[in-house]
Amino acid sequence: MATIPGVAELIIWIPMLCIPPILIYYDAKKRGKNPYFWSSAILIGLLLNYIAGLLLVAAYVVHRAVNPHLVETAKDDFLNLFNLNERKVIECLLNHGEMNQSEIVARTKLSHATVSRILADLESRNIVVRYRDGMQKVVKLSDDVKSKLKLT
Repeated sequence: MATIPGVAELIIWIPMLCIPPILIYYDAKKRGKNPYFWSSAILIGLLLNYIAGLLLVAAYVVHRAVNPHLVETAKDDFLNLFNLNERKVIECLLNHGEMNQSEIVARTKLSHATVSRILADLESRNIVVRYRDGMQKVVKLSDDVKSKLKLT
């Protein structure tokens, strides 16, 4: 499961936010006033905020599960980061998976030099991985890209 932004912060900050009510409690007790009123009010407010945060996170998770087209939107947003020829190569790898450079040349109708240059650039940006399999260079999308696009 992918991590949800903000959950770790929510878990870390809530206990830290409980420190001021504790200090207010001891300060009020020292002055002879009702120590429970303000400290309990602040703790109740923090608890309500914590519950509201958890409900928002749950709503986000349910929304992502119910709307799988959001993954397609992520792919479209990802592909919009590239120029036309780079997009052709990446779409080819998205649609057909791992393949050698000659297959990419045949499927994209780009020249071998163009594909080689594009792949070198994409490899330097950690978008694709190239490795040798005998005499051929095999190309695949990097694991980082696959995990971000939820392809694995």
